[in-house]
Amino acid sequence: MEPASMAILGASKKPESLSALAIQNLLKFGYEGKLYLVNPSGGELLGMKVYSDLLEINDSIDLAMVYLPPMVVVDAIEACIRKGIRSVIVVSDGLDGPFEKGKTITEKMLEVARSGGVRIMGPNSMGVINVEGKLSTSFAPMEHMDRGGLSIISQTGLFIGSALAWLATDQNVGISKSIDLANKCDIDELDSLEYLREDPSTKVIGLHMEEVTDGRRFIEVARMTTLVKPILAIKPGKTEIGAKAIASHTGSLAGRDEMYAAAFSQTGIIRIYDIEELADLAKAFIHLPSLNGLQGR
Repeated sequence: MEPASMAILGASKKPESLSALAIQNLLKFGYEGKLYLVNPSGGELLGMKVYSDLLEINDSIDLAMVYLPPMVVVDAIEACIRKGIRSVIVVSDGLDGPFEKGKTITEKMLEVARSGGVRIMGPNSMGVINVEGKLSTSFAPMEHMDRGGLSIISQTGLFIGSALAWLATDQNVGISKSIDLANKCDIDELDSLEYLREDPSTKVIGLHMEEVTDGRRFIEVARMTTLVKPILAIKPGKTEIGAKAIASHTGSLAGRDEMYAAAFSQTGIIRIYDIEELADLAKAFIHLPSLNGLQGR
C-alpha cells in the first residue's frame, strides 16, 4: 500500500495493454516513488528505461507487479526472492492450470513465495489504490480521485472499478484506499481489515465479499475492527443464481447466506445491498458525529 519503489514485470510497449494502462495511471496519480520497468526486450517506454532483467536494477524494490504469461510467473516470483522483494501483486490470470504433477501454477507459486518470505496479492488482481500516497496500480482508467475517509476491499476488480468511479464522481465521496484481492491465494480480507483498522486515513470500510475461508478468524478480526471503525458489507450471492455467478467468477463457493447474516450480527458489521447504500452510509459516518451510545464503535 505504501511502496517507495516498484517494478513492473512484463511492462508492454503496446498502449492498450494492461501493464501500459497501469503505468499511465501511476504517472497520472503522480506516484513519487521510484518506478522500474522490466521486459526481456529492453528498450524504452513512456520515456523510461526498460530493463531486460529484474536483477539488472541496482536498487532495492518494495513492490513488484507481475504482468506475465502464466507459465513464467513462478520464475518471476523466484527472481523477486533473489532481488529481495517481499511484496508482489500478480495481475496475471489463468494460473489454475497444471504446473507439475499434482500442483497448479498458483499452488507452486505460493509454495515458492512462502519459502522466500514473499506475500502475494492475487492472482488476477488489479492491485491497490492509495490516494494519499498518490498510488494506483489499477489498469482501469482513472484521472483523479479526491482524498477522503472511505476505504474499499473487494474480491473483484469489476466492483472496485465501477464503484470507485461512481462514488468519486457522482457522489463526491472521498477515497482513502482500495484493495482488489481477486483470487486471494495469500493476502485476504482479514489481512486487509487488520491494515485498514490501523490506518489513520480510513474512517469507514466498505467490504464487497464473496466468500470467507476462515470463518472463526473472520469473526475475531471483524469484531475488533468494528469497535473502532464501521464496516459496511455487501455480500452478493444471496440467491442460488447469485451464488452460482460468484462461483463461476472466482472459483469460490459463496456459502450459505444465513451463516454470513449471523456473522455480521455477531461482529457488528452493517450489511448493505448496493453501492447507493454504501455511498449514503459512508457519507453519514464520515461527516456526522457519533450517536450517543455508539461512541467507540
